[in-house]
Amino acid sequence: GGLILLSAGVAAAQDSVSVTFRYEPAHAPVRVFLPGEFNGWGPNAGGRIAVGAPSQMTAVGDGWLKTVRLRIGGGGAATSAGAGYFYKLHEHTSADGSQFAWLADPLNPITLGADGNSVVTVRSPMVFQLAPARNTVRIGQTLPVAATVAAKSSDPIDPDRSQLVLDGRAVGSFGADYDPSLQLLRVASLAARSGPISTGDHTLRLVAVTRSGATTADSTTFAFVANPPVVQAALPTGIIDGINYDPTDLTTVTLSLYAPHKQNVYVIGDFNSWKPSTAYYMKRDSIRADSARFWLKLTGLAPGRAYGFQYLVDGAIRIADPYAEQVLDPDYDAQIPAATYPNRLPYPTGKTQYHVSVLQTAQPAYHWQTTGFQRPDKRDLVIYELLVRDFIAAHDFATLSDTLGYLQRLGVNAIELLPVNEFRSNSVNWGYEPTFYFAPDKYYGPPVGLKRFIDEAHRRGIAVILDIVLNHSYEASPFVRLYNAPPFGPPTAENPWLNPRSNYTNPALQFGYDFNHESFATQRLVDRINRFWLTEYHVDGFRQDFTKGFGNNIKDNSDPYGSKYDADRIRLLERMADRIWDTDSSAYVILEHLADNSEETVLANHGMMLWGNLNGAYAAAVRGQTSGSDLSWASAKTRGWRDLNLVTYMESHDEERLVVEALANGGQSGSYNVRTLPVALDRVKLAAAFFLTVPGPKMIWQFGELGYDVSINQGGRIAPKPIRWNYVADPARRSLFDHFSSLIRLRLANPTFSRGTLTQSVGGAVKRVTVSDADLTAIVVGNFALVTQASTPMFPTTGRWYEPLTGDSLDVTDLTQPILLAPGAFHLFTSRRLTVPAAPTAVSGDDADASPRSFYLSPNQPNPFNPATEIRFTLAGRSHVTLRVYDLLGRQVATLIDGERPGGAQSVRFRADGLASGVYLYQLVTPNGTATRRMTLLR
Repeated sequence: GGLILLSAGVAAAQDSVSVTFRYEPAHAPVRVFLPGEFNGWGPNAGGRIAVGAPSQMTAVGDGWLKTVRLRIGGGGAATSAGAGYFYKLHEHTSADGSQFAWLADPLNPITLGADGNSVVTVRSPMVFQLAPARNTVRIGQTLPVAATVAAKSSDPIDPDRSQLVLDGRAVGSFGADYDPSLQLLRVASLAARSGPISTGDHTLRLVAVTRSGATTADSTTFAFVANPPVVQAALPTGIIDGINYDPTDLTTVTLSLYAPHKQNVYVIGDFNSWKPSTAYYMKRDSIRADSARFWLKLTGLAPGRAYGFQYLVDGAIRIADPYAEQVLDPDYDAQIPAATYPNRLPYPTGKTQYHVSVLQTAQPAYHWQTTGFQRPDKRDLVIYELLVRDFIAAHDFATLSDTLGYLQRLGVNAIELLPVNEFRSNSVNWGYEPTFYFAPDKYYGPPVGLKRFIDEAHRRGIAVILDIVLNHSYEASPFVRLYNAPPFGPPTAENPWLNPRSNYTNPALQFGYDFNHESFATQRLVDRINRFWLTEYHVDGFRQDFTKGFGNNIKDNSDPYGSKYDADRIRLLERMADRIWDTDSSAYVILEHLADNSEETVLANHGMMLWGNLNGAYAAAVRGQTSGSDLSWASAKTRGWRDLNLVTYMESHDEERLVVEALANGGQSGSYNVRTLPVALDRVKLAAAFFLTVPGPKMIWQFGELGYDVSINQGGRIAPKPIRWNYVADPARRSLFDHFSSLIRLRLANPTFSRGTLTQSVGGAVKRVTVSDADLTAIVVGNFALVTQASTPMFPTTGRWYEPLTGDSLDVTDLTQPILLAPGAFHLFTSRRLTVPAAPTAVSGDDADASPRSFYLSPNQPNPFNPATEIRFTLAGRSHVTLRVYDLLGRQVATLIDGERPGGAQSVRFRADGLASGVYLYQLVTPNGTATRRMTLLR
C-alpha cells in the first residue's frame, strides 16, 4: 500500500498502471525486496536494504509479491527509447539483513546495463513475467501459467474477452483465473484447459483485452517444449566435453556437457532464436546418473560465423559451455571499448540471461613465429609480475606487446601475468575471482592479441608465466551454477567439482566456492586447464594461486591459515605437477603456498618452485629498522631445500610497496631522512643489491624498478591504481631503473649469482652476502642503518677486488681491515673484473624509446612502397595528435595529421609523390608520448 514516489513525481491514475511483481524462489529467503528506479533502489545504504524498507515484498504462498504503480511509457534510461524501468531483487538470507544478495528477476529474461538490471516496459495493456526462465520447459505435461496482465484503472482488463491461445488454438478466456485486484493471471494447469499436451514444441500466446477493446501489442508469446524421452546414445568417438569442431565439415559442431544427475538439456542460441525445441534436445550417454554426458551435433552452421549459445538444463538452468574459449557477459561487456576488442559479438539482450558461450567454425589459425624458444633455467629466472589493468592505460594485449622493449632493457627474462582468463567484473578486479577457465577475459582484448604477445615475448627471449586460480571459482561459473542452491547459493552435494563449503573456518581465507581436489572430475578439469594454456597459448608455466586451499582437510582455529603439514595436500599438488610435466617436461610450476617449511621442502624437492615472501624483511631494512629485517630466509639453502626452487620477492601484487613504507614509516638521524624520496629510492637500490645477487629465482612487481610510491590500499586494495610511466623521465627514478637493470644483466651474465654457494650475515643493520663458485667470488656489503657504520667485508684473499657497478677497484692487503659505509651505502666486490653487459639495442619493431604507451604506431604496409603506403595507429582515447614524415636529415617532408582524433584504430594513406628513393621516418606525437618508425621508398 501507499504511494510510490517516482523521479518525475506521483503518476496520475490515467497515465499509470499498477504492476504486480512476483518472485517464486525454490529456496526460502528470510525476506525479499524490489529495489528499482521507482523507489530510490530500495533505498539502500552501501548495497544493503534495511528491514521494513518501502521496497519490501509480501510473502504470499510459495512466493513474494509487490504491486507498484508505474507511469505508462515512463522510466529512466533503462531502454534505448527511455520507456522502461530498471529494477532488481534483493534477498536477506539472515534475520538481521547483514547477509544479502542482489539478483536479476529470474522471471524476466530482459536485462540491460553494466549491473545486469532487469527491465520492465510499461504499456496499457501489458503482459509481464509471462515467460519465466525456470518454466520455459516443463518435465511434466501440466505447465502452469502465471503473468501480470495489467492496464490503467480507467480501462481495466476484461478477463472474459482475454484469451489463452495454445499453438494457434484458443483454449479459453482468463475468466476466474484472473485476480483484478493484483492484475495477476494464474492458471494452475494449461492441460486442464487444452487437454493433454503432446510432447514437442509449442507456443502459448496471451491476448489481453481491455473493456474498451485495446489489446496487448507484444511480449505476449513464449515457446515451450513438453519434453520427449531423452535418447540414450553413446558419445561419438573422439568427442570431449565442450565444443568439438570437425575440420572436415565446417558446417557442424558437436557439443558435450558433463551433467550427472540432470534430467534433460536443450541447446539454445542464435541458430534457433534462443527457443528450446526438440531439434536441439541433447542425447545422453550414461551408465549411471552420476556419470551422464549430454551431447548433440549441430548442423547447418555458416562457416566462419560466430554463434552465441547456452545449455538449458532441466528447464531451469541457463549456462554457457564450461569449456568455451569466448563468452559474452550481460553485465560488463558493454564497458569494453571497441578499440580494445574490435568486432565483439554483442550479447543477445532480451533473449536470455547469464553468460553466453560462443562457437565459430573455420576460425583462422594463429601461426606462431617463434618456434625454437629455449626457456631460462629456473635458477636464472628474473620474473616481472604485472597486472595489465594497472600497467598500461589501454589495458589490452596489443599495447602490452609494446612494453616488451622496455622490459627487455630492464633485463628480465620472464613475465608473470596476473590471471587473464574470464573473471568477475572488469576493472575492479585483479582476476582472482575466476568464472571461465579457457576464455581470455575480453577486457584485455581478443585471444589473438595474447598469442601475439607471448610469441613476441619468446622472440625476445622472455618466458611468459600465467597466474591461474584453481582453488576456487565464483557464482557465474557454470561449474558452480550447474549444481548450486539458487539463485547464487553454495554448491550442492551433487556438484562433481566443488565442495558445499570451504575447508577453512577462517573467513579471511574463504574465496568463492572451493574446488574438491579429491574428486576425479576436478582433477580431470585441472589437468585440462593446465594442458590447454600450455599447448594452445604456448605459456611457459604457471603460478598457482593459494595452493594451501587444495585438499579437504578442515582448517579450523588450531590452524587458521592452513599452514601445518598436510600430506593429502602434498599428494594432490604432486599429482597436478606431474600431469603438467607429462604435457611439457620443462614447464614452470610455481606455488603460492606459504605453508610450514616442512611441507614446502617436500614440494620443492619434488621440483616445484614456491613463492618466498620477503616483503616484511626488506621493508623493515629499507625503513632503517634492524628488528624484523633478517634476510636469511631469502635462500632456499637456508630453508634446507635440495634445489634453488624459492622465488623470492621484495614486493608482489599482494604487498605494500617499499617506497610507500619508506616515505610513511622510514627512520631519521640528523639530516638523513628515509621519508624523503631521494633517500627512499637510494635505500631501494641498497635492498636490490641484497636481492638480485642471492642465488635462486627472483620476482619484481611492476614499477618496483621505478620506485612506485602509491599505496596498495589507495582507493581500496584491488581498486585500479595510477599508471606512472612518467617516472621513466625522472632522473632519480631512472637511476633506480638503471641500477636494477645493471644488477639483472650482471646476474644473468655470471651464473655465480644465480647458482653459487651462499654465505651470509644479514640479520643486523650492516649486512654481508658472499656468493662463490670455482669461477668467481662476489661480496656485497651494505649499511641499512641510519648512521655511518664500519664493516669488515671478510675478503677471502688479499689482492685486487673489483666493483663492476662503478668501475672502481680496491687493493686489499689486510683481510680484517674495515671499511666505512655511510647510511644507505653498499659495495659489490668481485674477485675478477666484470663488465656489466650493455642493455640490448632496439629490436626490429621497437619504437625509438621502447617505452610502453597508451597508443600504438604500427609498421606501414606495404614496406618498401611505391608510390603509396598505409600508416596505421591506435589511440586509447580522443586526443590531439600529429603525424609527420621526415627524411634522414630530420627535414619535414609531409604533415599527415595535426588535430583531434578519436580513440581506436585508424589509418592514413601517404603518397610519396616527388620524393626520391630512400629511407624516411614517420612520427606520431600524442599527449602520452611519441613513436617513430622507418619506411623505405623504392622508385
